[in-house]
Amino acid sequence: MRLTIAAAGVLLAFDASAAPGSEVPLHVQFAPDSACIDDDALARELRGRGLRVADPGESAAADVKVQARPTGPGYEATMVLMTPGDAPAVRVIAAASCEEVWSSFALALALALAQLPDAPVDRAPPPPAPEPPPPPPAPPEKKLLFDVAALTRVNLGVTPDPAISIGLAADVEFRRDKGIFASRARLGILALPASASSQGKYALQSVELGFCPLRVNLPEVVHSPVVVRPCGSLEMGRLQGAAEGQAAGELGASFWFALKTSLSARWVPTRPLFIEVEAGLGLPVSRPAFSYGGAVIFEVPWIIGHTGIVAGVLFP
Repeated sequence: MRLTIAAAGVLLAFDASAAPGSEVPLHVQFAPDSACIDDDALARELRGRGLRVADPGESAAADVKVQARPTGPGYEATMVLMTPGDAPAVRVIAAASCEEVWSSFALALALALAQLPDAPVDRAPPPPAPEPPPPPPAPPEKKLLFDVAALTRVNLGVTPDPAISIGLAADVEFRRDKGIFASRARLGILALPASASSQGKYALQSVELGFCPLRVNLPEVVHSPVVVRPCGSLEMGRLQGAAEGQAAGELGASFWFALKTSLSARWVPTRPLFIEVEAGLGLPVSRPAFSYGGAVIFEVPWIIGHTGIVAGVLFP
């Protein structure tokens, strides 16, 4: 028969006290290539189980052959126990150290010899069954997060010359602890104050609704990761124009509607503050055109662009 015994299990299953001179003698023989050969440690562990190594020429209750070898994380010892009138019994002992090998070795011998008549060691009850492992942790739940921010943008193509707009924005985010699927929606109010150029003065007031479906975490910067998001948005509002100089006068106002795409990168230097930079392109669907005296002074191009910076506060 074959039995595997783990050293960490039931080493205290038997009473280690035995009356002097009452130990059961055993013949123990090591294989030539065995590891962990320690006669003193073996003798000490056997005495603790009411056993001992028999003297040369002394009759013994059993013959034991042992081969121990390293197994990477620990050691494994194969024991062949031969008693009169019985077939050889094989036990395999796995342990983390040589000391545990011999402790388990002595326990295995005591367990086997407990089946013989007049054995000095009482059989112990089997160890209790191990408790079932705890259930796996529940997957992270979605969290609804909010933030408010102020933003500044440099707009290209909305007016004849690059123009700066300012505004406020509020974000709501469905976020998981890990993974790229963490969508965010943004509502922003923007104002481009009247800016003068060689082609007149122009002003834009708009509302922007954006959506960012994904989130990608880049390496940390000062203990905080940089979060990159691809986004799309709709911008609606009113674009006004006025001529200057000798031809001063209103050029009129036009409905503004644009589709935009952008890429943003957010960094949280210390909660709850965050900083975000963005850049993107847009397609002005309405393409307002302003004319004076029958001549077109300015027409919004097919492609516009912007770059900006956002600073805000996270809740919670």
